[in-house]
Order: sequence, then structure tokens, then C-alpha cells
Amino acid sequence: MKKINSKAVRQFVLVMVMTVLLAMGRALILGGMPIPAWFIPLPLLAYLLFSFYSLVLLDKYEQWIHSKVCVKYVGYFLGFLYLVNLVYRLNAKKYQPWNIIRNNFFQFELLLMLALPILLAILWRKNTRLRNKLRSWSSEHLVPDGYLLLTSLFSLSPLAISYWKDSHYESLIENGSYTEFFSQTPIFAPIHFIATYVFLRYLHKAFREFKANRTNVHSMLFISLALATLSHIGYQASMAGATGSYFSRHLFPGAIVFQIACLFFLNVIISLAINRQILSVALIASLNVTLITANFLKFRYRSEPLTPNDFKWVGNIGMIFSFISVRVVLVTLVFLILLVIVYRRLRKRFFVGAIVQSFWKRIAGISVIVSLIVGMGWAIREEKDHKIAGWIPILSQVNNWRNVDWKGYAFVARYRTLAFLWLQQLSKTSMEVPQNYSEKTMKAIVKKYTELAEEINAERTGQLSEQTVIYILSESLADPRRIPGVTLSQNVLPNIEQIMGQTTSGLMKSDHYGGGTANIEFQVYSGLPFYNYNSSISSVYLDVAPNMKKLPSISDLYAEDHRVAIHPYYDTSYNRNSIYKQLGIERFYTLNSAQYPILVTETDYQGNFISDRKTYDLILEQVRSTDHTFVSAITMQNHVQWASLEPAVITATGEGFTAEENENLTSYARLLSFTDQATRDFLNQLRQLDKKVTVVFYGDHLPGLYPESAFVTDPSLQYKTDYFIWSNFETEDYHYDLVNSSDMNALMLETTNNKVSPYYALLTEVLHKDRVGQAERDATIAEELKLVQYDLSTGKGYLLNYKNFFNVATETAE
Repeated sequence: MKKINSKAVRQFVLVMVMTVLLAMGRALILGGMPIPAWFIPLPLLAYLLFSFYSLVLLDKYEQWIHSKVCVKYVGYFLGFLYLVNLVYRLNAKKYQPWNIIRNNFFQFELLLMLALPILLAILWRKNTRLRNKLRSWSSEHLVPDGYLLLTSLFSLSPLAISYWKDSHYESLIENGSYTEFFSQTPIFAPIHFIATYVFLRYLHKAFREFKANRTNVHSMLFISLALATLSHIGYQASMAGATGSYFSRHLFPGAIVFQIACLFFLNVIISLAINRQILSVALIASLNVTLITANFLKFRYRSEPLTPNDFKWVGNIGMIFSFISVRVVLVTLVFLILLVIVYRRLRKRFFVGAIVQSFWKRIAGISVIVSLIVGMGWAIREEKDHKIAGWIPILSQVNNWRNVDWKGYAFVARYRTLAFLWLQQLSKTSMEVPQNYSEKTMKAIVKKYTELAEEINAERTGQLSEQTVIYILSESLADPRRIPGVTLSQNVLPNIEQIMGQTTSGLMKSDHYGGGTANIEFQVYSGLPFYNYNSSISSVYLDVAPNMKKLPSISDLYAEDHRVAIHPYYDTSYNRNSIYKQLGIERFYTLNSAQYPILVTETDYQGNFISDRKTYDLILEQVRSTDHTFVSAITMQNHVQWASLEPAVITATGEGFTAEENENLTSYARLLSFTDQATRDFLNQLRQLDKKVTVVFYGDHLPGLYPESAFVTDPSLQYKTDYFIWSNFETEDYHYDLVNSSDMNALMLETTNNKVSPYYALLTEVLHKDRVGQAERDATIAEELKLVQYDLSTGKGYLLNYKNFFNVATETAE
């Protein structure tokens, strides 16, 4: 057994304590907090020790310092710190990685700390007696250890100090309390120091194995770490460029380490599974380039990150290609071809042979890593009040620093990394269990709203099933004139504006910007709000609906042979082919349906997609052929990507918009003008029918063409669309300032004076007393809605025992 060198241990402890004390002093200054008088001597003493230690090393390794090797290693060190700075600041607006002075490439804070020992070394350079004493002392008491000095310098770098402060000193900065600062630092700072030291030593060893072209675990781990670091930069860069800091942070504490660690674990699993280094590298590179590109494109067109549920679209390659340009496809193909060529050239020259000889060692390694990942998922699943156990390394820091889930998963992906978002989505349930959830509670809710339904129905005369109702989700429809800085050559929605002025109408809250169509559709039909689900849910149709005990829908009020859905696109998008069957809608007209195909010609297109006029014609066919019909229609005309050269007289510009953004805005405005005219003509034809018809018309979200700067003055504008409820018979007009998409059924029933079920009585109470945008919202009603939603989504389904809860009482019912 190798004997422990006591001098090396003493040296290590001394340098670690010295570094920790200096870091504590700098953290206090960085946090803007006064340093307690009793603590001031400690960092001062630590700095004197640091200066003496540096002075001794400068003298001991003077000849080496003057060599090119030293310059090379200093360059490595500065380059590594700059790389960390790069991946940290990718979210910064207009970040310029080539501006090395502005981005502190030379680490001036560290140079300032080294100023005293460098000055002393220059002054004492010719003092032979003193230099001999220093050399004698260093030979007796110091053990050459470059890793130790490197660890100290790295731990005192600005980003490291900022990381320590953010991770453990939050109460100090926010509450002015020194208790946490002086109790946690002696524990966590040494742990960080030791971990960094061990990491640097092993990293150098692994690098030597890699450089020597040896196929073993060490070189594999080095390659996996290098690929993970590069991939991390790619993922964050694919979402960057349009955001700034949040609480003065471009990435949350621990986020860099967390994502690199997750990618590293994945790379190691792939490498151990394949057990061939070059083939593993090729697969890892292909996988990451593909995902980074997909994430970039999704962010560009929808301002959303890639999520695990997006992989359900893989089976619909034609639809995916319709969203991306030919150039992207060609570049991808060229990359894959080059990758194959490079792989064939390298596989017999570098890292030949198996990485690990033993099959069981590979299984054991994979099992350990999978267990770690599962453990992290379990910790996320068990969080309380958005916090997990504080003892979990790195993950606790990333998750607990700030609660930002309410800001949406695009924000989470940018500031907590895409890897964290994926861990959330794969770990969390769709809803937390509400308080007081029980069969007794649900029975009381049924009783309460059965009585309320009777009261409401006593004043209403209509039955919805005795008229035709058409729900139209108008893709991306939202008046551009509401966006600050946008100028149109003319009003592109004059007819819809006039209709809104004569009907129940207003603004509807959307949950997403530039996307989230299916979530809005789900809320409109079911009456269940998206805000009650966990923030990790990206698509209710994909994450929640398939497993629901019951998916309520306004279409339930119609016989199954009187339910029709129309979508001039593919039926597999957002799992609609399955969801509509779950809703009892068998007649689903789409472009690729074998039983109910939509037949189109070139004249049926407006821009890149089927025109709204064509969709309206399809609706009219259904309405004219059947009485008392429910029709669900989703348009596609105004979907990304926008391309319209006519009407040429319509132009649009935005203040601060790029040329591409103005071009998209102009095309979008022109397409809206066609929607406006087609909607007017459609309603005029419905007006002539000898049957009662009601149209619920709404935009699902804003188009994703506006830059973030357009919403600086009022961020809520990116989540407001237009809606109206029109009937070809006389109705009451209601104008609420803002409604949620889940309020639409209750509002439609109220506008048309139709009777309600106990379930819609609850939604009517939500509309009246707990509507979004209200100054005061009723917490009791909000909790009752959450209980109903949980019971239907992931609960025990107690409501299924009360069939009448979802049925509207008729005149003959007892």
C-alpha cells in the first residue's frame, strides 16, 4: 500500500483553506454585503499566504515559467476558463464571443491577485540570499503539485466565485443573514475544491491516454466528456441570441455542470453498449447534431424547445419535412455523408479494439449510470413546493435556486438547460394531488353543481343538441395592430372587427407564443385549463389525454353520427387521429385519411397551405347535409411558414424588425386579409340557412414571427388572440375583457341561452368568478375545478359514477 505523504497532505489542506477564505471574501464583495469586522483578518491572512505560496512557486519554477511549455499551459488554462464563460453567456443578448477583452479572456481579477507575488519576485530577483532561503524552505516543506495551484486559481476565477455564491449564499444576498454563509461554506467550498482537484488530475491522465491513441476506459471517458461539452454549447446556442439575464444570471447555478454531466452519462452508455470508440463517436455526433438542429428549427419557428413528446412525430416524416427548408435537408444529408466518409477512414487507424473486454463490467457500468439517472428523476418527481432535497449534488442547485416553471418550458430550457427540462418532463406526473381529494369531496361537488345547474336551467330555454354548432380554430389569427411598433398599410381584418363589434367577442388568453395549437384546442373542447397541469407538460394531447379516465367535450352533447372534424392537414399531427376517436368523432376529414379524405387542387391553396375558404366550403357541405351537427374545424392557411405576394397593396413593418421578420409579417398580414374576406362570406352563407347555427371562432396563438423586443413594453400581448361567438339568430352579447380558452364552452352556452349540465355549471362559475384577468378570483371555485380536472386526468375517476354530472337535463327527465 502506498504511504501517504504527510507534507503533501499538509500542503493540500493549507492551500484549500487559503483558497476557501479568499473565495469567501470575494463572494461577500460580489454580493454587495459588508464584511464582518471579525472576519476581515482571515481573508487578509489567506491572501498573504497565497502571495507567499505564489512567490515560492515563481522562484522554484522560474526556468519552466520562461519556457514555451508554460505559455502553452497558461493558454490551456485561459482557454478553458473562456470556454466556461462562453457556455455561460450564450443567453446574453448580442453576445460576441470574439470580443475577448470585453469577455475577460485574460482573467484580470486573477492577474490582480497575482500582482503582489509577481512584484515581490521582481524586487527580490537579485537578492541571492533570500532566494536561497526560499528554495531551501520550499525543498523541505513543499511537494511539487501543479494540479493544486491550478485548482486554487480555477476556484478563485470570477465564474467559480459566482457559482459558489449563487449555490449556497442565497439567504445572505436576499435576507442579509450571515448564518447560512458561515455555516455552509466550510462544508460545500472544500467539497468543490476537492472535487475540482480530483477532476483535473484524472482529466490529465485521461487526456494522456487519449493522446496516446489507447483504447481503454480512460480515453473513452475523455472523449465522452469532450463531446458532452461541445454538445452542451450546441444545445444552448440553438436557443440563444434573444434573451438576457434573469436575476443577473444567464444560466442558473449548476446548470452547465448538470447538462454536461447528463450528456456525458449518455455518451458513456452509448460507448459501453457499442464497445467501439470510433463508431460510438460517429453515433453520438450524429445524434447530437440532429437534435441540436431540430431544437434550433423548433425555436426559430415556434419559440419552443425540443421535448421528448416531439419524437412521436418521427412516424410522420412528410409532415416534418413540410416545416423545414430544402437547404436544411441538403445540409443534413451532406453532413451524414461526410460523417460516413470520416468514419471509414478513422475506424482502422484510431482506438482500434474493444473499450472494455468484460461484458459484465460493461453491464455494471451502464447499470450504475442508469440508476443515477433514475434517481435524479425520482428526486424531481418527489419535489415539494418546487424544491427537492438539498443534499443532492448539482441537481439541488439547478432545481431549487428559483421557481421559474411558471414562465414556461422555453424559459426553463434556456436557463436550466434542455437536459433539465427533459428530466422534468420524463419524471413528473401531469398533476399534483389536490388537497382534500376523496370520493366524499367529489360527491359534494356533484351535489353542489347539480343544484346550480337546475338554477341556471330554470332561466334558459335552449338545448344545444337542437342546433348546429361550429368550432373554428383559426390558425395563428391575432390582430397585428395590437403589437407595439407594428405598422400596416391598411386594416387587414375589417370584417372580423365588425363582426366582433356585434357579437360576444373579445380577447382570449393563449398559453404559448408561436405554438401550442393542440393545447388550446384541448381546453376549448374540454373546458379543462392548461394552467392546472404541471409546467413540465408540453402537449396535453400527447402527455395527458390518452390516459384520462374521461375526456369531456362539448361534442358529447351530440349523437356520435352528428359529430364531424375537419383539418386540412395530416390526421396524425398531435395524435388527433386517436384523440378524436376518444371524443367519439369518427368522421375526421384530413388530407391523408383513407376513409374521409379531403380532395384538393392547386387553386385550393393560399400561400403554403390549404386556404381558409376551402376549409369553410368543407364545413358548409357538412352543415347543409345534416341537421343538428357539431363541427370541429382547424384551419392551416396562416401557419408558419408564410408566403404571399398578394395583395401587393398590403405591406407591414415592425420597429426594430429584421428584413426577414418584416417579410414574414407582410406575408402574414396578406394571408389574414384572405381569412377576413372568407370569414365574412362564410357567415353570410350560414345566415341564409333555415336552421339555427352558432360559430365559435378563435385564434389559437400569435404567429412566431415577432421578435422578443416587440413585447418588451407589455409581455402579455404575446398571449392574446381574438375570438367571437356568432349566431344566425338573435342572442345576447357578452364582452369580457379576457377569457381563457377553457371558458369558451360556458361562454357559448351563456350567449346562446342553452341549458347546462352540472359540469358546465361549474365552468360557468369559473367564467363568472375565477376568470383569468379578474382582479379577484374565487379560490374555492378554482380548487373545485382542479379537483374535477385531477379526478378526470390522473385521479381515481370518482366522477364516472355520476353519469348525470356531464349530461344536460331535458324537459322530460325526472
